Amino acid sequence: MSKSRAHNDGTNLIVNYLPQTVEEDELSTLFSECGMIEAVKVIRDGKSQISRGFAFVKFVDRESADKAMKKYTGFKMGRKTLRVSLSRPAGEETRETNLLIENIPES
Repeated sequence: MSKSRAHNDGTNLIVNYLPQTVEEDELSTLFSECGMIEAVKVIRDGKSQISRGFAFVKFVDRESADKAMKKYTGFKMGRKTLRVSLSRPAGEETRETNLLIENIPES
């Protein structure tokens, strides 16, 4: 998947706010309704192998990716609401920039 992330030609999507139980085959089945998929990768914790709540879906063509963004942004999956957008290319400016915010009181 690293090659897919290095350059985004409008076909590589990031899917955020996934349930931790989601698997690649489930996402592939869901997103294939919008067109041919080249690859699906759920990002997992290195030690526990539990999903980190996001994935990459790479389509064969831009039209399918656009259709998927429109169809699945706001889509309910379990108790989660998905956000689907174009993935950003990996690079020096985004490396080691993870931000984790916890324990924010609910309003």
